[in-house]
Amino acid sequence: MTVCISAICCDNKHEDPKIIVSSDRMITTELGAPVEYEGTSTKISELTSSCVVLSAGVTTWIEDLVYRTKQAIKNENTLVIRGIAKKCANAYIELIQDNIKRLILSTYNMSFEEFKDQQKYNSSFLAEVNKSISLTRQTIGDNLASLIAGIDKNGADIFGINNGNFYPFTSLGYQALGSGQASAESVFVHRGYDTKWDLKKAIITLIEAKKQAEEAQGVGKNTDIVIISRDGIKYLEEGTIEELEKIHRELMNKISDTRDEVIKDKLNKLDIL
Repeated sequence: MTVCISAICCDNKHEDPKIIVSSDRMITTELGAPVEYEGTSTKISELTSSCVVLSAGVTTWIEDLVYRTKQAIKNENTLVIRGIAKKCANAYIELIQDNIKRLILSTYNMSFEEFKDQQKYNSSFLAEVNKSISLTRQTIGDNLASLIAGIDKNGADIFGINNGNFYPFTSLGYQALGSGQASAESVFVHRGYDTKWDLKKAIITLIEAKKQAEEAQGVGKNTDIVIISRDGIKYLEEGTIEELEKIHRELMNKISDTRDEVIKDKLNKLDIL
């Protein structure tokens, strides 16, 4: 499917908060027999001058959710990140309801209001419709999830959005989603990630998490990285990302070489073979 990653860190003086986010460019076009390919556009969408949304799942639903969220916040003057996350969650609920109306209720020429008056219908009909509604909710929930990451007057925040709910990950300090989620998050756990880390240390960990996630099915090789600060949103250039990936490879090679040296030096002294 994809991988989207977000992590909170600090500037070099540990004063101002920053957030780094990354995603691949893998696109999933449909359900059933999904078509996946590497796209050419970033999957990171700006919601405000200091807040972005990243999404995993079916492209048409992602675009719908992002559009609804932007419409919901466009007339808001003072937004906190939690408020944006709540708006996104509400937009998710509206998306589900509209799909239920279009795909299920419309086939019976029925509105939500009419369906709520369940005394009109026999039990077998209601069971059939409720089963279809539950399946639609589950299908969308399994194939659409988002991360809201941003900075406001209160600091940096990360929220996960799924099935009309929003979940805070600010205290944890990082979060990933998509088919590469487990692989990416395992890197943060293994490294003992801390939101007090400075940008340089945090961004190399982010690169490592993205590279680890690429081993999962459906995760693309292309990478986009954005840095969010109180000054705004900065997209890293392709050349900069390539240099970061090169530094990461050199670091991993040194770790591997050191491990081999320790094994050779220490284990050869043990009488175990």
